[in-house]
Amino acid sequence: MAIPEHDNIFLFVPNLIGYARIVLALIAFWFMSTNYVISGWCYATSALLDAVDGHAARTFNQSTRFGAMLDQLTDRCGTMGLLVTLSYFYPNYMFWFQLSMAIDVACHWLYMQTSVVVGKSSHKATDLNENIIMRIYYQKDVLTFMCCVNEMFYICLYLLHFTAGPLILGFSVFKLLAYLTAPFALLKSLISCVHAYVASQDLAAVDKRERQEKRAKEANLLKYSVQYACITHCFFEYVGDFVVCSGPSMEPTLYSNNILLTERISTRFHKPKRGDVIIAISPTNADQYICKRIVGVPGDKICVDKPFEINRTNQKDNKISKDPMVKSKNTVHKIIEDIVPRGYVWIEGDNRQNSSDSRYYGPIPLGLIKSRAICRIWPLNDIKIL
Repeated sequence: MAIPEHDNIFLFVPNLIGYARIVLALIAFWFMSTNYVISGWCYATSALLDAVDGHAARTFNQSTRFGAMLDQLTDRCGTMGLLVTLSYFYPNYMFWFQLSMAIDVACHWLYMQTSVVVGKSSHKATDLNENIIMRIYYQKDVLTFMCCVNEMFYICLYLLHFTAGPLILGFSVFKLLAYLTAPFALLKSLISCVHAYVASQDLAAVDKRERQEKRAKEANLLKYSVQYACITHCFFEYVGDFVVCSGPSMEPTLYSNNILLTERISTRFHKPKRGDVIIAISPTNADQYICKRIVGVPGDKICVDKPFEINRTNQKDNKISKDPMVKSKNTVHKIIEDIVPRGYVWIEGDNRQNSSDSRYYGPIPLGLIKSRAICRIWPLNDIKIL
């Protein structure tokens, strides 16, 4: 019989069978403590349909993850509902029923979730690298047999609470079946523990691989960060950088908090030119940078009104100190001529009334020049080429 192709997963034949199993299990739960006939038949039918939905999925090519999850949950919840009732019927064995529920639910859930994590197409899929017990257990006939005898054991315990059932040579058939299937039910619980062991090993392998990948990413990040830092340092050291101005010495050309774009190539390969605005190491403080304009290059004669501070405190000897580093309340000016020597430049601030420059400390060596200002880039409304 041909089944029309469609993509409504919820209406696939094996999933419809799964819904029927859920309805039958609910009916069985409702009558489980009062009517063992209805409950027993509904539960047994729901359990037997577990094999039917798998056959339908393969026949109609309708195997889905939703169907696998639906089948798994129905199996676990159905068995758990029956074991809850058995704990009520056989209170002396409640611990063992509770343990059986815990093993069945926890181990199967862990195994199925791990199958998704490791990328298996189904929790029943096995390969040559799989645990040998899992390879044998998930063979179609073995799995069907183990599930059937496990459910038969619990169903027989359930029915024995109400009736001994048919007798053979005076011995209850239900009790006989319970004895025969008990070892397989115990074996299935042990195999469930193997499920947990295998899943734990697989999850640990995934965690180990992810941790190694994370460390590799962190190592790559560190490597790239170091490379980026080296490239950035080299760029700022040899190509150009940004400078924030501070102080009034270059007003009105530049003001405090102006940001300049500078380049360091021309200072290494070309002679400085008059008019260039340069960034240099202060000749009086090696930890400080200064921004000035070149007004004299090697060989230029500089005529400058140079201010001198005088000290009149030593009036006894009537001497006047012309040391520019001596602070005083009085200043004298003197026109001097100076020739810029080779390898030096003469620098001054545009704000000559408020600038400490070559007029005080003389020409500076070319080696102190770090970069040449290209333009002002901040504030944005006053961008200017220098």
